[in-house]
Amino acid sequence: MAAGYAAPIVELYGGSKNNYKLSQKELEKTLGRADIADKKIALISIAGAFRKGKSFLLNFLVTYLEHLQKGGKGEWFDETTVLDKFNWRGGADRDTNGIFIWSVPYILEDQNGEEVSFSMKRGSQSRQITVAFQKM
Repeated sequence: MAAGYAAPIVELYGGSKNNYKLSQKELEKTLGRADIADKKIALISIAGAFRKGKSFLLNFLVTYLEHLQKGGKGEWFDETTVLDKFNWRGGADRDTNGIFIWSVPYILEDQNGEEVSFSMKRGSQSRQITVAFQKM
């Protein structure tokens, strides 16, 4: 499986703090893939105010899903595990703005043996972003 990255699907536009633009290209590259076209999609979404640990939590989820994708044997987390999938840092300043989705879905079987594609999304708590998605 190819390495993934936090793909920006909604970003600030034109230097404004309130105008957002959908990246159709990134969205199609992530969710428009032929290998998941006929599968259910489970989108795990973490949204909220900035500096509350959204990226930190998503790093744990991506690491765990990678572990399951590889067969789920052994420990999935220890002191050597690096949480670097979604960018994050300590402090009071905002690190990212917009909505990011993990670029590689994880295809796992549900309890009935049906394949489900899992993807993670991080978003800011913003009325403007919500309106942008409602207009899509």
